[in-house]
Amino acid sequence: MLLYFITVTFGIAANGHLRTIEHETGLEVSNISYRLPRHIRPILYEIFLEPHLEPGLNPATFTGAVIIELKVMEKANNVTLHGKQLNLTENKIKILHTSGQEIGISKIVKDDLRDFFIFYTITSLIEDETYILIIEEYHGILNLENKGFYLAKYYDKRGRERRLATTQFEPTYARQAYPCFDEPHMKAEFIISLIRSENFSSISNEELLHTTNLGGGRYKDTYKKTVIMSTYLTAFVVSDYKHTNKTERHRVFADEDAIDNGEAEYALKTAIELLTTFEHYFNVNYTLSKMDQIAIPDDYFKNGAMENWGLVTYRKSLLLYSNLSASIIERQFITETIAHEFAHQWFGDLVTCVWWRYIWLHEGFADYFQSFITALVKPEWDVSQTFLLESVHKALRHDNSNTTKPMNYDYINPEDEFDYNAYAKGGSVIRMFEHFLTSSVFKRGLSIYLNKYAFSTAKPHDLYGALQKALKIEKKEHLLANLTVSDILVTWDSQSGYPVVNVKRNYQTGSITLSQRCFRFNEKIEDNSVWYIPINIFTAQNSSSDTTADFWLINSTDTIQYSLSKNSWLLVNKQQTGYYRVNYDRVNWMNLIGFLNDQNINDIPVLNRAQLIDDTFNLARAGQLHYYTPLFLSKYLVKETEYAPTQAFLNAIEFLNLVLFDAPEYSLFQNYVIDILSGLYKNLGFVKKQNDRHLDKRTRINVLRWLCKIGHKECRENSLKYILSWQKDNKTSLTPDMEEYVFCGAMRIANYNSWTFLYQKYEKAANTSHKRRLLLGLGCSEDENILNRFLDKILRNNSSLSIKERNSILIAVSDASSVGLNLLLDYLGKNFEELQSRVNLKDLLASISPKLTTSEQLNKVINLCNKYNLSPLLFEKVMKDPKENIQWRKREFLDVIKSWLITFSETSVTKNLLDHLM
Repeated sequence: MLLYFITVTFGIAANGHLRTIEHETGLEVSNISYRLPRHIRPILYEIFLEPHLEPGLNPATFTGAVIIELKVMEKANNVTLHGKQLNLTENKIKILHTSGQEIGISKIVKDDLRDFFIFYTITSLIEDETYILIIEEYHGILNLENKGFYLAKYYDKRGRERRLATTQFEPTYARQAYPCFDEPHMKAEFIISLIRSENFSSISNEELLHTTNLGGGRYKDTYKKTVIMSTYLTAFVVSDYKHTNKTERHRVFADEDAIDNGEAEYALKTAIELLTTFEHYFNVNYTLSKMDQIAIPDDYFKNGAMENWGLVTYRKSLLLYSNLSASIIERQFITETIAHEFAHQWFGDLVTCVWWRYIWLHEGFADYFQSFITALVKPEWDVSQTFLLESVHKALRHDNSNTTKPMNYDYINPEDEFDYNAYAKGGSVIRMFEHFLTSSVFKRGLSIYLNKYAFSTAKPHDLYGALQKALKIEKKEHLLANLTVSDILVTWDSQSGYPVVNVKRNYQTGSITLSQRCFRFNEKIEDNSVWYIPINIFTAQNSSSDTTADFWLINSTDTIQYSLSKNSWLLVNKQQTGYYRVNYDRVNWMNLIGFLNDQNINDIPVLNRAQLIDDTFNLARAGQLHYYTPLFLSKYLVKETEYAPTQAFLNAIEFLNLVLFDAPEYSLFQNYVIDILSGLYKNLGFVKKQNDRHLDKRTRINVLRWLCKIGHKECRENSLKYILSWQKDNKTSLTPDMEEYVFCGAMRIANYNSWTFLYQKYEKAANTSHKRRLLLGLGCSEDENILNRFLDKILRNNSSLSIKERNSILIAVSDASSVGLNLLLDYLGKNFEELQSRVNLKDLLASISPKLTTSEQLNKVINLCNKYNLSPLLFEKVMKDPKENIQWRKREFLDVIKSWLITFSETSVTKNLLDHLM
């Protein structure tokens, strides 16, 4: 047990530093293991921290102490643990045996490269014995890097600066707050004490146990001992925040104004619903007795949120919600963000991946369940459609190059950012195996997994074993056709990319030949990967609801018999539950296109209609399908009323809009898009309707954004009317949803007077969401003089905007139009020296580069990269997309698209036409 007789003080040592520090040198970075040795494991930490938040203290600092109970797993002569940017005092470090005997320390080595503190002992540490490491005092800086134990700021309604100390420890930043064994499998219990001044309060993972008055206006808050958990999940905040009334297990913390305005009430209500729903679904109770959520100022939170056990931290704009100022898009995003972090309370917190290689076991499940559980709480939102677009299709777009990573990926340096595939691809593959296993097997398997590995760590094979056991219990092993869960999923978690399944029908014999290959935009890349693919077939004669596999494609090619008339269509991959694309022979494509253009589109499920749009445009872009196929298919969209197929089309034409913007035929492309969206525009209208569904509102926002962007005269003029009316009467009827498209649409044709009016509204706006929409709208101007003035205002004229806000605005300007993109590149080039300290050029270039399609644009970015001295790795990353885009334009695709626009964009699709052309 831990020796509690140790007295911890916070006096400052004479020198404040370790006197005997040695630095290991001469190691090649590529040969270094960043892993801790395994001879010692922590059992219990007692952590004492005091942040110094006095106004004007620069830099802000903190003082700490830690006592760690250790178990020796094998004989050793040192204690090695992590610490970074911490100043330790040599004469305040001790190692004791639990008997009370002090173990002498012979030397201390500080390895800055691996963030190690190594305490060498005079006598050996004995296997199976328990020792105590005491670091009575150390010092650190509350950094401004939004990681570790760091400083955040905000301004109250009187304009006064307020300070808070908060944490962000995933993946490897707990070591910046306290010396620790900072690896996910090194779990322990924690007792956390926070010292604060009387005008501040503190919170941590667990309930407050007691508060001790230390005198002099200082108080020590001591929290209950936690359950066994990883270091990266510990969290604490010292602030002057208020909180909502505690309801059941829940509180929400935020600045006083936000609490008083009721902006935390939606998060509180939603959290109660979501956490209870998770418990019922998993059949595993939430572990802790409380769940706190806290809103950190946006500029001081790098990511969206962090799943600290019992104390979830959020970017303020992703937690707080006002009915008066938030759009339905923001409301859904907040809901799903809360659900994402709550999913982690089981996947990540309760059961933790043994190492970051398997981070998809956390993020993949959180990605999937943020939609799955939201759908249970908000069934009227039809979240299945948004998940398909925002996770499955997004993953498919990212996961198709020679640089893509597999789900299981060894991050050389733990500080490397987790790959996108850990999130969206992980969630998409999880959705796939839920469907081929059935929901009941999936649910039972997860319950087995969570119960078996609770408070411990796991690898993918542990998950697969639990699912296999559930399959056996439910007597459904036949669903896998003599394969095991592990056989199948290893092909998905350990290979980069994904397959395209080519379906070729023999219309005389009824046979179908299915073949697979790795899908790449760059066909020159050789890849002979083979996946175990669940194949199911949907026709006009069968049901789309059974999403188990009819057949497993485990070889490069296989043939099956399937009786179907020549004029009938078939679809592979019901509801697009499988993580793959599908291509068909010419006749089957003709049958599908003809059916959707001539018959009832609802006979094909909405998710499959979205699949057809997404697959065809991407197959054509990759050179695996003639561009006439997606273009003729898209003509059916004049009859479409649903979100997913519409948004799939809007996503697809983003690329075509970029590559065609300087072509003489661009006006034909504009007319084509306007014609496709005309049915939706007529059906949805410009303003909300009383009988609108949730997805109708989201569809209206996105369709009107695009219509205004592509040059729809009525859309732009209607938008400007609202601004002119506001300008005239100084009052507006715009709802938050309408602001999402009206501000941008209006500014595309507004003169400087109207633009200035909106800018003045931005300067006076107090609400964060409203202010964001105003700022993004201002960047939509297509007048170069206005845009130059706008960039001057936000970049050169003592703007109070943060670097993060400036970057967001510049990215929005580049998104809004080709005028904005080209002007921004010129502006950055001309003003580089002045601007490099005001923007994050590395992140900005990474966001802009996929939009570049000409050699002239690329050369401008190369010049910027050279001025910025971008690292070779980042330079290569920035160059990748523009080079591929430019190469794409040199192929015949552009001529094919132009030919179709000239000849067929205004032609009705008939069977005779398809027979003649395809």
